[in-house]
Amino acid sequence: MPDFLESPRFPGHPNWGFVSEPDYGVTKAQAGRRQIRNRSYSRPLHKYTFTIGPKWDKQIAEVHEFFHALGGEEGLFRFKDWADYKSCRVHLAVTAVDQPLLMIDATHFQLVKTYTAGDRVQTRDIVKPVAGTVRIANDAAVEQLNTPTPKWSVDTTTGIVTKLGPFVGTPTSAGFEFDVPVAFDAGLPVELLDFKVQSCTVVLQEQQMNPEDL
Repeated sequence: MPDFLESPRFPGHPNWGFVSEPDYGVTKAQAGRRQIRNRSYSRPLHKYTFTIGPKWDKQIAEVHEFFHALGGEEGLFRFKDWADYKSCRVHLAVTAVDQPLLMIDATHFQLVKTYTAGDRVQTRDIVKPVAGTVRIANDAAVEQLNTPTPKWSVDTTTGIVTKLGPFVGTPTSAGFEFDVPVAFDAGLPVELLDFKVQSCTVVLQEQQMNPEDL
């Protein structure tokens, strides 16, 4: 796997607009009058599609340069999905008790986001939290601030939280913003008219970073 570019993230702009499409790899087959559905992925893989333009010269040039610097479809990088980028719903403010922490061992915990409907729960590992946005609370739902003494640390390249000595209780919940690990899923077709750049089309595909989820 090629090296992951942690910074800068993809030079996207929310005013461009894009389609955010989660995919669970569900295949459907017909057995008589009954449809059988089989899910292939334990975690969703998102695809993002958008067109930049018309005539956004500066923005198109920035994406064009980014594409070539990453080696086109080879490079992996961060993308902000404006449809889902917080531990809470996007119109709410992040708090330290938004999501449970997944225990790895006594001192290490994985950031996750859960989605619930009735008794159905989907858990999504968060492997690219945004630096400076993570908040952690203990088993008494008390936020553990890292000032003046650090009580925990977070690896923003993996989403793993480490409990430090001064932490009171057990890390139990977290709040955060996060990016999605992606790569270009196709080339970068650029439309020109009268020798001037008009627009370009971008397709990004989420990349699975956890081997156990493949």
